[in-house]
Amino acid sequence: KGGLGGLRSACKSCRQLEYEAWKAKVLKDPDYIDKNRKRVRLRNLWKKHGVTEEKYNSMFVLQEGKCAICGTHQKELSKALCVDHSHITGEIRGLLCTCCNTSLGLLKEDVVLLQAMQEYIHQYSKPKPKAK
Repeated sequence: KGGLGGLRSACKSCRQLEYEAWKAKVLKDPDYIDKNRKRVRLRNLWKKHGVTEEKYNSMFVLQEGKCAICGTHQKELSKALCVDHSHITGEIRGLLCTCCNTSLGLLKEDVVLLQAMQEYIHQYSKPKPKAK
């Protein structure tokens, strides 16, 4: 439900027709996505995280344009740095590259699991003694 009081100005069928017409128009214009990429990104930053363009830019400058974990600069990445947030508190923590952001998500932000992985990698990175 949307609109004032949960009412819409058009029925579902009409809205579907409007959407199909809009989609056809967008598909005919190969530049549409490029022309609107920034606007859509800024809208998504606000809707998902409550982050304005100014806030994102200030975080970017503070981090010198680099991922807060691995230090990879934005220039070396194919996608913009992601806004990282705590899934428990919702607090914005910083900007991460897609790889680091995805890794945190896959680890479910579990510090114990991260430490276990670190120990595992360390265990197998030690040089093995040579047999005599």
